[in-house]
Amino acid sequence: HFAVLLNIAVASLALILRRVPLEKAFTKADLLPAQPPASAANQPGTRRLLIITAALTGMAALAFEVIWARMLSYILHNDIYAYYLMLSTMLFGIGAGSLIYSRWLDRIRNRWRLLASMEILLAVSVLACYLACSALYLRDDSLLINTAMRELFSSIGAGEFVSQILVRLTYTLLTMLIPTLLLGALLPAICGVYVSDRSNIGGQTGELYALNTLGAICGSLLAGFLFVPILGVQLSLIIFSALVLVLGLLLMFHHITPPVDSRLWRKVIPAVAVVTFVLLAALPSNQVRRFALKDRPHTSTVFYREGLSGTVAVLEDRLNGMRSLYINSIGEVENSFTGMQTFKVLGHLPLLLHEGEPRDVLMVTFGGGIASGTVAVHPIEKLDVVELEPAVVEA
Repeated sequence: HFAVLLNIAVASLALILRRVPLEKAFTKADLLPAQPPASAANQPGTRRLLIITAALTGMAALAFEVIWARMLSYILHNDIYAYYLMLSTMLFGIGAGSLIYSRWLDRIRNRWRLLASMEILLAVSVLACYLACSALYLRDDSLLINTAMRELFSSIGAGEFVSQILVRLTYTLLTMLIPTLLLGALLPAICGVYVSDRSNIGGQTGELYALNTLGAICGSLLAGFLFVPILGVQLSLIIFSALVLVLGLLLMFHHITPPVDSRLWRKVIPAVAVVTFVLLAALPSNQVRRFALKDRPHTSTVFYREGLSGTVAVLEDRLNGMRSLYINSIGEVENSFTGMQTFKVLGHLPLLLHEGEPRDVLMVTFGGGIASGTVAVHPIEKLDVVELEPAVVEA
């Protein structure tokens, strides 16, 4: 209800302001862009490239958000607070990035080079921040670091619960803040280059926003239903980062004006290549897979799959042979005596307490199959088991 009232208030304010006469009289010079568009900016090929840039940037933005959500579910745990933190960071970064562009970056005269540079920085920052967060989380003394952060937040007046949330927010900001700031500045930057007719700002901006939104829809679907389940979190992140990097290089190449820009490229291209190879070389293995083994000594991986709705792993304790099923690093089932008895009781109780003689049984989630196997012992005619994640059945 509050959100609806807020929208009504904004609409009412817009109607009121519409009737207020503008005090400033705009001259012809005011309607011209700060940097007159070059003839190349109005060419069909250039405008198509900018439209494609808007769409692919939107696609990468939502793909990154989906991948970050899967990655951070290990660190933040898969609960509602993790969703709040990631969504808040995403929206804050985009809003702050747009503000930074409008206040400071919009004054830069060569907007095309600025746009290309931000695309390249986005690709590099996504991988760099992913590495930084992974390195911090996988440190042997990460527990001590988290404790020190909680004590720091407590010393400035935060309670125990708020301190824990702030520690999780630190990991979220480390992973997402810099890339989301760049994402927030990118769309205004694209508009700054694309809009050539200031009398039709709304129409031309609307074109870019529409394609950016369409790309965002495609990005979320591709990342969530195709890339992550097939290629995994880390490889998907690298692929979308590479896409953004190639896009930035295309933009920079498209706007080369010799001889100054050619001299610049002799420095930019090797620098970008070196940074990219260093980042790729710094990924010795699947970091997300290493998350599953964190703080679990003497364990080996029996099964690992980054599925459609979660990352599923079966770990075996090499000392006692006990196996445990984990989904997003949260223990679900173990084949210890206590675990087996608990799930057997879950299978027996509903049928024993039923007033009649149940013949058809529906179970939601398969898990380790212990409860459903227990149900099958009873004289039933049909047992249907619904599992949300196919990888759980394989595990």
